Parts: sequence; structure tokens; C-alpha cells
Amino acid sequence: MLEIQGKLISLDIIEKKFVCNLEACKGACCVEGDDGAPLEKDEIESISNNLEKILPFLDEEGSQSIKSKFHYISSKNKYSTELKSDGSCVFSIKDELGILHCGIEKSFNAGESNFLKPISCHLYPIRITQHEETNWEALNYHQWDICKPACSNGNKLKMPIYKFVKKALDRKYGPTFYDELDEVAENWLKKKINFMIRIYKSKLGNYYEIEGKYYQSQAGNWDIWINTPDLYQALLQESNSAESIDETSIKDFKINLLAPIESQEVWASGVTYLRSRDARMEESENAKTAYDRVYEADRPELFFKSTASRVAGPGDDVNIRKDSTWNVPEPELTLFINNRAEIAGYTVGNDMSSRSIEGENTLYLPQAKTYERSAALGPCILLTASPIHPDTTIDLKIYRENSCVYHGQTQLNTMKRKLQDLVDYLHRGLKFEQGCFLMTGTGIVPPSTFTLESEDEVHIEIESIGTLKNVVKWF
Repeated sequence: MLEIQGKLISLDIIEKKFVCNLEACKGACCVEGDDGAPLEKDEIESISNNLEKILPFLDEEGSQSIKSKFHYISSKNKYSTELKSDGSCVFSIKDELGILHCGIEKSFNAGESNFLKPISCHLYPIRITQHEETNWEALNYHQWDICKPACSNGNKLKMPIYKFVKKALDRKYGPTFYDELDEVAENWLKKKINFMIRIYKSKLGNYYEIEGKYYQSQAGNWDIWINTPDLYQALLQESNSAESIDETSIKDFKINLLAPIESQEVWASGVTYLRSRDARMEESENAKTAYDRVYEADRPELFFKSTASRVAGPGDDVNIRKDSTWNVPEPELTLFINNRAEIAGYTVGNDMSSRSIEGENTLYLPQAKTYERSAALGPCILLTASPIHPDTTIDLKIYRENSCVYHGQTQLNTMKRKLQDLVDYLHRGLKFEQGCFLMTGTGIVPPSTFTLESEDEVHIEIESIGTLKNVVKWF
């Protein structure tokens, strides 16, 4: 929430888009709901004073209803317009296309009435609530299914809610309120673009980081937490009232980090970079045609990598197989895809590979890729307001006896595949109740003369996410 002139403004009003689409919704907000349009007390008098000028613009039922009864309903010091027999507002009138319009507004536009319409209708989809003790007003976004066409229209036109209702805000609070709101909103949106949130799973609980400040989440269940709808937005709002933790607490939870996974499966993509295709072809002459084809094909290579229980976290050991003579790490941007099939975050992934086994026969891929501690994830999941930047750098260093024996680097923009395409293909035949992780392939492959040895340290750093460090062991 943001505060403007003593009013609490929901961030949804600034960030979400909305433009009414009457052709699609037919003015359903004039019908749906248990009551009529909310009225302020002084609006009752304004409507009463203009009633004779409004009645000619209503249909027969609306006009007769108002003449025989009051035009408003009163309940516990709250007021709303009366309803017709079909549940629509008594002031609504349907045109030849079946679209409902406001008779009060029609009278005003015709120059008859001097009252435009109830401010609650003018401000919609914003609803105002007043705190009884503090007298503060809160402006919130009223969201429901009948307005989906308006949301789609707003996204298409890139119209924030607060700009859509500018005239209503000016009418309610005056132009200086809107000007201040607009300035604050623009600054917030610019700042939000640069916000990166990192969430951590630790033996001590769940934590998140925003702009260098760390907070402990009250969410106890990792699966539920990471699948929270719009978790990025939820944590931004939570941090406004949360207290950050101290340096000692930060140090304690970081030395107890776990892989950021609970019940999810880990899947992987292959041959998404040109360098990966070439390296896979080097493994086996027999495989050249297959890898060349999958690199050019629309359908990507996707395969099961690991269950959650087999995944290594930050500082854990990763394994190389004793029956393989050529073993390498594959540093990969790894997507967290939530249970709504949305790319919800990014982490660092290590897809350990037994290249000599795969090189013997392409059908040996499951043995080369899937075994104990053949996958590592961490140190966190990065949440962003917009997709990760294509210039993001991936860096791999391998240390042996404190000396760097291999260093490679690439950028996401060298990937042939689009991240969303990989997600779409994965979900064509699968569903994930708790979401899943998807490794997106590697563009860094050590030469065929290099192989990992036990006690090597693998450091994979992805810009903005962090560094995942693991020690290699024989298995």
C-alpha cells in the first residue's frame, strides 16, 4: 500500500491495467452483486433534486419503481441504489445491443441533470472503504470475473487503473491528489522494474531478500509459498510492514541453506545452445545426425533429470559415476515453473553429465543424466517483475587443489530456444501439482580432454541470482 494525502492506495491500482469493454461485458456490473451501486449520503439528496430530470431516461420498470418506492436502500448507515426485478440497478437502461447504461449519466450528458452519477460507479473498479477508528480511507481494486474483458482491454492499451479513473479521482479528491498519485506511481513503477527478490530455503526457515534487506517469511510450507499467485507482488507488499532481520540472523540462515526445492521434479532441456549441439556430436559419431536434427527442430529435447530428494543444494556434494570416464558439470539457468505453468522464478542449476556413457549410445542418456546427486540447485530463487534479461551472464569455474583448472562463460542470448517454448512443450503432456524446475541447457562445455575428478569444486554463477558451489565425489 502507498499513502497519498492520508489515503491508502493499493498497489494493484497502480500496477494492474483496466479499460471497460462494454461490448464484451454488456454492463454486467449494473446487474451482478447483492446490492445496487453504493451511495454516499449527500448523493441521495443530489439524485432526489434531479429525479424529475432523470426519470425520462429510464425504462418503464425503473421509472415506476422509483415513483412507487424510494430510489435507494438504507442498511446500517450504508446506502445503495434500489434494484429492479432482474437484479439490475433501478437507474440502468438497456440499449438495442443489450448493453446496460446509466440513466443518471444519460440525463447529465443530455444537459438535463447536474449530477453525473454515483462516485462509486465513476471510480469503478476502485472501491473505497473507511476505517471506523482512524477515519482513513483505503482505495482497493475490486476484481471479479465479469471484468475479465476490461482487464484484457487494459493490458492491450497499457492503461493502469488509476489513469483509467482519472476524472473520477479528480472529482472525488481534487486534481492535486491525482497529480501526487501519478508522480508516486511513476516513481514506484520505475523502481519496481529494478527490484529483484531472492527467496531462500534454509534449515531455519524460509527467507527473502529485497534491495539488500532480508526478511523471514511466516510461510512454513515451501511448496505453498513458492506457488503463491504473484509471489513477487505479495512479497513486495509484505515487506512494507515486515521487519528486516539482523546481520547475525542473516549469517545463520545462509550457512544453513538448502536446495530451493521441496516436492517438485527437476526436468532438463538439451541442445538449446550451438555449443551444446557440437559437444554432444563430439561424444559419438553415431549421434551427429540426431543432435543436429533436434537443434533445428521445433520440438526441443526434454528429459527427466531428478526427484527432489536426489537434488544437491549449496555446499552439498555432487556425484560422478565410477563407470564413466568423462564427466562434466553443465551450468544452466533453471526455471521455477509454478503450478499454473507460469515462469515464476529463476535459479542456478548444475546438470552433472557422464559424457562417456552417453557417447557409447544415445539410448544411454538416462544413465548418463539421472543418478544420485546428479543435479544441484541454488542458492536461491530469483523473482523479477519482468523476464530475466537476455544479456545475463553464466559463469563456470572448476577448482582443483585451490587452482582454477577450467573457466567458461556464456550469455543467455546465445540460446537458440525461447524459455517460454520450453515451458510450453514440457506442459503438453504433463501437469505438476506443486510446480517443477526446468534446466534450460548449457552453452558452456569443457573440452573433451577435461574430466572432473573427486574433490574438484564447481562454482556456477549466474548474474543477479548468485553462485552455486558444490564439491565433486565419486559414486
